Amino acid sequence: MANALAEKFMEIRKAAGDTPATAAGKIGISRQGYVKWENGDTKNMTLNNLLIFCEKYNVAVEPLVSGFFSS
Repeated sequence: MANALAEKFMEIRKAAGDTPATAAGKIGISRQGYVKWENGDTKNMTLNNLLIFCEKYNVAVEPLVSGFFSS
């Protein structure tokens, strides 16, 4: 499921016409940290940073993480 979330991050960023560096700047994290999200490595993602991403890209949290936390 992490890959589905990673794909969503990439789709949203690309739809906005942003580079990974631009997305990272909007969120307030390093470019490398953001690229990890798009590669499916979200173990160091904070809820605050996820909420900032959603705010900056005008997306709701629920659809973005839908199915991500289910067992």
